[in-house]
Amino acid sequence: MSYIGDVAKKIKTFTSFKDYSIEDFRRYSDKKENICDCEKIAIELLNDEIKSYVIQDFLEIMEDSTFKKGSKFIIGNKLFKEFNRNKKFKNLKKTQFKSLIDVSINKIDKYDDNIKDYENFRLFFETIGDFMSEIGKITIKIDKLGCFSDYDEEDFAKFGGDADIITQELNKDSIKISQLRKFFAAVKDIELKLKESNNNDNNCNNNDNNCNDGNNNSMQKEVWDSKAKAKFYLLMPNLAYARSRDLIKDDSFYKLLKTSMNKVINGNDDTIVDDFKKFALFLTSIVAFYKANNPKSN
Repeated sequence: MSYIGDVAKKIKTFTSFKDYSIEDFRRYSDKKENICDCEKIAIELLNDEIKSYVIQDFLEIMEDSTFKKGSKFIIGNKLFKEFNRNKKFKNLKKTQFKSLIDVSINKIDKYDDNIKDYENFRLFFETIGDFMSEIGKITIKIDKLGCFSDYDEEDFAKFGGDADIITQELNKDSIKISQLRKFFAAVKDIELKLKESNNNDNNCNNNDNNCNDGNNNSMQKEVWDSKAKAKFYLLMPNLAYARSRDLIKDDSFYKLLKTSMNKVINGNDDTIVDDFKKFALFLTSIVAFYKANNPKSN
């Protein structure tokens, strides 16, 4: 049985690629019977000893081959020329992957206004690559959270949990421990400043609201103030710069941090402080496990 062939047949039934529900191909589940289409494909490719970087190379060639004409995305012949010529795709060609590409492109090429089709198409192949690494799987898991504070500490902090798994997949060349600590220190500094700011606000409120009911020491709800928000946003270009300079060499780890930070800032006002605090705990676990799993890192 070929999952790749089965998914290609499924795509054939769609009118266009945007008909393919993201929930069907990019769903995280820890139950084997409920895994999504892209994870099934990833498992089959890994069983055929195809590495995740091969899919990443394919995505880069696909991007180079794609151009926009008016409101239409067109995937040029360069994609198939490279796919057929390049030796790195030798093992991939033995699978039904080329058939999957053919069917998928057919579902976006026939329409003039195909932006949504192309977005789904690209996300579909990106997701296959994500599911071929443990870090990629955890990134998808985080992306599917309602908000970051929904991320259970038990899931990431225990031995064999997500932080442990992430740092086992990384090696000392993936990211310099000094760079990881620098990023971690910046996050902890925001956390400290946020705590100080909220403590000051609570003290002011208590002094301004002296009352006789004995409740003047009650704590107010913590607020994500403008300074904390600005500092957190400024971490994003720094992260992108570190990736561009190869200070973070592992693209999947960069995507993990980027997805996590986006999940914090895209949450609602009621949970954003809790979301940030949970992100800080997650990062604390990663730093601790990274040193334990990479003792020779420096």
